[in-house]
Amino acid sequence: MSNKTKIILGWTVLIIINIIPVIFWFFVEPISFRFLNLNSTLTSFGQIFALLGFSLFATAIILSARLKFLEQYFNGLNRIYIKHHIFGGLAFVLLLFHPLWLAAKYATYSSHSAALFLLPSFNNLAKTLGGLSLGLLIVLLIITFYSVLKYHLWKISHKFLALAYIFGFAHMFFIPSDVSRHSGLRAYLIGLSLIAFAAIIYRVVFPSAFVKKYNYTVSAVNKLSYDIIEVAMRSSGEKISFKPGQFAFFGFDITGFDRQPHPFSFTSVSGDETLKIAIKSLGDFTAVLGEKLKVGTSVKIEGPFGRFFIPAEKQIWLAGGIGVTPFISLMRNLPAYAKIDFYWSVVSEKDILWREEIENIFLVNKNLRFFPHNSTIDGRLTAEIIKDKSQELEGKEIFICGPPAMMRSLKKQLINLNVEKHHIHTEEFSL
Repeated sequence: MSNKTKIILGWTVLIIINIIPVIFWFFVEPISFRFLNLNSTLTSFGQIFALLGFSLFATAIILSARLKFLEQYFNGLNRIYIKHHIFGGLAFVLLLFHPLWLAAKYATYSSHSAALFLLPSFNNLAKTLGGLSLGLLIVLLIITFYSVLKYHLWKISHKFLALAYIFGFAHMFFIPSDVSRHSGLRAYLIGLSLIAFAAIIYRVVFPSAFVKKYNYTVSAVNKLSYDIIEVAMRSSGEKISFKPGQFAFFGFDITGFDRQPHPFSFTSVSGDETLKIAIKSLGDFTAVLGEKLKVGTSVKIEGPFGRFFIPAEKQIWLAGGIGVTPFISLMRNLPAYAKIDFYWSVVSEKDILWREEIENIFLVNKNLRFFPHNSTIDGRLTAEIIKDKSQELEGKEIFICGPPAMMRSLKKQLINLNVEKHHIHTEEFSL
């Protein structure tokens, strides 16, 4: 099965999973009854929004479980997380409007009735559970979009989404509705929820029991520049196997320090005695990690992940800053057939790390060309510059990794130069 077919299949399955509850809903009662008058129409919209919102919520939880086998259907973990964010956002909007549609029905009688419906009622367990679920969702999304919590605290808060889902599940099954009246709809939502609960147990409740991790120990910490370190690690047991260009989640066992795993690309080659990653001081975690990390520190690694690189004879690599790391691993394991133009955009010459190694590799192979780009002197790297130096862009696979703004800009410019989208590959990771 081709990569494109797998991606189409992945999207198709996601769509089907989320429309099945609505299809069931249409067969519970005749449609003419569903939209008989204003009140029944408002009720119907409230029910549809609830069913879609709940199934999207379940899907978002499943997608967040970091399941490796799903990568082939969505072209990498980074894109799975993007879908997780989209589905989670849609679920929130739909679930937010669910009680508003129902309140609008009560508003046809009086505004007082609508207000009473929206207010919490501790005499009604099902309604209370629904309110707790929605209230928790609102708080967590405010934290996600507007708070300045450090990453590890945000990560902990994000786990409470599982509790919001459990409250929502209980609300749906306690409240009298089509779900309680129709065995097929009820069975489907129970099945979907069981998968979501399994994902919660796997990723949130007992990750140490179910998630496979590799044990390593830091063997060296080398300062490559004023803000970049290279961490070398040796296995304490089974070695992790990975492909060039992939990444993993690294959790560093440092007392009094954030132990939440963070993603970093491999710079070494799978099978090497020493595993290596490069870390740039960019935020709270990485800024302090360079000071705290010592030889002998225990590391737990989960992975590998990523489907950034695909084999191709003619390639163009576009790196920006520390976005070079997946290319370093690729460069150290180059296939003999590859013809590559490698562009690395940096702020200054001193930011070109591994320069001697890169130039030596590219010197001995005439099919490889290295173009360091100093943005301070030459301005931003553009698609026109790339086309001028590489001549032909058609028929080449183009790989981009760097700051998000750079990747978006170059991708847009390349498309404007008639490069087809499926030939442009970006490593856009977002948690």
